[in-house]
Amino acid sequence: NNNNEKLEDDDTFPYRRILGLYPLAAMLNHSCTPNAVRVFSSETMIVHATAHIPKGTEITWSYIPAHSLSLTQRKEYLYKKFGFHCQCTKCIAQENNAD
Repeated sequence: NNNNEKLEDDDTFPYRRILGLYPLAAMLNHSCTPNAVRVFSSETMIVHATAHIPKGTEITWSYIPAHSLSLTQRKEYLYKKFGFHCQCTKCIAQENNAD
């Protein structure tokens, strides 16, 4: 039994469905106020706009459930997990209001 067979047979492996290479999707950046979401149909990732996206506007999605976390929680998690300091419009606005 090799490791690949074990993973395929193991129903406890939680992320089997989302493992894959999605080079175009990897180009989408994070925002705490995203304008798109991703869904899966079998092994195909589909990106849906959540609102009208004007021509030239960056398409973003949230790497986290941003609506349920505070500014501090979001920024700490994004830095620890993804290695960047979020500078989206929501974070900037909340930082400015905190001053």
